[in-house]
Amino acid sequence: MSESGQLKESHNEKEKELLSLRDIHETHQRESSTQLRDLEAQLKSSEQRVSDLNESLKIAEEENKSMSTKISDTSGELQGVQIMLQELTVESSKLKQQLTDKEAEL
Repeated sequence: MSESGQLKESHNEKEKELLSLRDIHETHQRESSTQLRDLEAQLKSSEQRVSDLNESLKIAEEENKSMSTKISDTSGELQGVQIMLQELTVESSKLKQQLTDKEAEL
């Protein structure tokens, strides 16, 4: 084989190798682009989930605050009713004693 033939064959092999490498590169580029789009979609979905969870947390905190206020109000009302009950019990005892005293007079 002549030197020219060898160079031509070497050139053809190099060209095939170059085409093969270019195909591999293009395939990797497409795969990378697909992976990037998938990751961007996952990121967007995750960001939406975080936003939704933050909104749920905010609502839950507001409900918790409202319930705490209701509990505090109810506790205050309960204390008032307990005081009133104690006062009525004392008054009832006094009235019973007065009744007993009146009955004893008669």
